[in-house]
Amino acid sequence: MFPDASGRDATGASAAGRQREPLDAWLLGPQNQCGRACVRLPSCLSWVVVLWLSAPPAAAQHEIRLLLSSNAASVTLTGRELRVLDDEGEQTLGRAGQRLVVCREGEGVAAKGVFDPQPAVRVTGEDVAVDGHRPLGVLEIRGGRGGLWLVDRLPLEEYVARVVEAEMGGGWPLDALKAQAVAARSFALRRCLQRQEEAYDLVASTSDQAFARGSIAEGRVRQAVQETFGEVLAFEGFPAEATYSACCGGRTGSAEEVFGEKVPYLRSNPDPYCAGCPGGEWQRRVARAELEKALVRAGRIRGKLARCDTDAGTLVCHAGDARLELRPAELRRLLGPALVPAARFSIKVEKTGLVLVGRGRGHGVGMCQWGARGMAEQGSEYREILRRYYPGAELRKMY
Repeated sequence: MFPDASGRDATGASAAGRQREPLDAWLLGPQNQCGRACVRLPSCLSWVVVLWLSAPPAAAQHEIRLLLSSNAASVTLTGRELRVLDDEGEQTLGRAGQRLVVCREGEGVAAKGVFDPQPAVRVTGEDVAVDGHRPLGVLEIRGGRGGLWLVDRLPLEEYVARVVEAEMGGGWPLDALKAQAVAARSFALRRCLQRQEEAYDLVASTSDQAFARGSIAEGRVRQAVQETFGEVLAFEGFPAEATYSACCGGRTGSAEEVFGEKVPYLRSNPDPYCAGCPGGEWQRRVARAELEKALVRAGRIRGKLARCDTDAGTLVCHAGDARLELRPAELRRLLGPALVPAARFSIKVEKTGLVLVGRGRGHGVGMCQWGARGMAEQGSEYREILRRYYPGAELRKMY
């Protein structure tokens, strides 16, 4: 559920962050004789532009760039008739038969006896696998910060299906799965626009969206993706920041409350539909030493905490001359979601530390997945679910 890890409680470049024109106006720069924009854009971004402006059906199978890992010193590829191409996929650099070991070389990559150092390469062949895992599209390997970056270039709709499988699974009601498919697709396209200068569009983990790497049976998940094919939530001409989480605990949170930025369609509202969420109410104890360690690690204090109090639901801590005010969502980011399941909770200060009492699981902004399930079980169709959780966003057929 996005975004639930300690480093992912931010909505990225949000819709409210800056003054902008709608997507079509923003992207249409100087015109050529045919009336098309004369701009050079990264592959995913240029595809989003084309879809938004003209929506050709064939473009629906365009690839996205999914970051699988980013810290390996070397990787071993297996398969048949392995072939190494340049980073544009146009020139063959070498052939490796059934096994290929790629290592980081300076700022690039290399494979001894197969190809010399390159900024990035693509590997094709039959039954290609990386350390035993098969990519779903063409595998790209590049030198990056911290190690080798493995990027899977796969069709967007296949990516969406695997997000829906990981986030909900085929046992959920069809209309809840459809709402999840639209949210996942919208989220992915927004990241394509935001990461146009990066070497990838999305990360294959909950830092963006959960992603199922195994096989997916033909069933409700595939049906949900097919029946919402190309549908996207939009706001003021841009793909919406369609955040979601497991269970809001009876009230969704606003983007302003949780992420610190106001987004018109991510509001706080009562939600009576998520009552079936398992383990909805929780309590956690945080030792004083654990809180102190988290604050030091985050660079918020140096040394020891003097005292902590609460003020209108906010934790107020003193350390030396520093006075810190920590709202629940910020405290959750510091302590991590493994310790603090949700972003909405009360705080009680005791001599030995804190007692946190809350409801729900996840940041609680946008669609509540268990709320979507409850609505679907009561007969609501996916468009109604999306209207409830993203009020003001428009459901748009993009291709």
